[in-house]
Amino acid sequence: MLDEMKSNYKILKTKYEAPAISTKYIIKGRPQAEMTVDRLNRNLTEEERSAGWSYILEMTNMKPSVIKKKAPTHKRAPGRKRSRWIGR
Repeated sequence: MLDEMKSNYKILKTKYEAPAISTKYIIKGRPQAEMTVDRLNRNLTEEERSAGWSYILEMTNMKPSVIKKKAPTHKRAPGRKRSRWIGR
């Protein structure tokens, strides 16, 4: 029990009968990790649930954190000006 309180757990988004897709969070302590998984599973849309998506726990050696994916950067072509939308 004490080991579970000090261990780190990663929360994975997975699909039924498929390997885990991505790590969302790494949380210290099993009770906090289980609460987070329950909250994430409650927030799944009906389409995600019917497609078989869910969040699961897995013990890890990684440090607690939130995994953020960097948004892709798009560069404008040289000489092209930024367009401006004008609303009414």
